[in-house]
Amino acid sequence: MEGLTWSIDWYVLAYERGKEIMKQPYERNGVIVEPVVVKNGDNVTITYDGLLARSGAEHVYLHIGEGSNFTNVRDIRMEKVGDKKFKATVHVAPTSETVNFCFKDCANNWDNNYGKNYVLETPYKLY
Repeated sequence: MEGLTWSIDWYVLAYERGKEIMKQPYERNGVIVEPVVVKNGDNVTITYDGLLARSGAEHVYLHIGEGSNFTNVRDIRMEKVGDKKFKATVHVAPTSETVNFCFKDCANNWDNNYGKNYVLETPYKLY
């Protein structure tokens, strides 16, 4: 499993003013993941200026886990890096086909992508 790469299709092709550009699929929800292609053992930075941030949340937590059942779950308090923007860097060692995450605030309001969560898929199945 060493060197397993995930989120290989994270960017999608888009057009802006007739120019070809690359966009992340959750960007419209205020979620940016960097780097785009990650190997297990890497650090990943997630920036969030989505629904909870725009609604005035003072604190936002990243709720992240592996697989569709959220194993190895962690709640990480995100750093406020702007008026309505939060950021967290996490060490990700995926051991399943997906890494799932969502966001919550202090009042226990959730941004879970309308019940679908935010998902990074691995290109390989583990047996």
